[in-house]
Amino acid sequence: AAITYGEKRIVCSRMGNRYRIAGLAECAGYNTAITPKRIDYMYRNVTTLFPQLLSIPREKVMSWACLRASTPDGIPLVGKTPYTNL
Repeated sequence: AAITYGEKRIVCSRMGNRYRIAGLAECAGYNTAITPKRIDYMYRNVTTLFPQLLSIPREKVMSWACLRASTPDGIPLVGKTPYTNL
């Protein structure tokens, strides 16, 4: 189960014995660079919700970025394709 903190655009969920904090999608092309300012934003806000996470040393916090297909307004592109069954 996930917890969505809509006001701050953050989603929290468990992954085994870890917590996964995700959010802040941006249109950045194929850029997977991690912006420390965004990581700090998510860390500050999630520890406000879950102060017990402050007991985890900051060095153990892993950061990553991934590419996800999306349009700027979030509306999917729908139309003809070269495949007859799609």
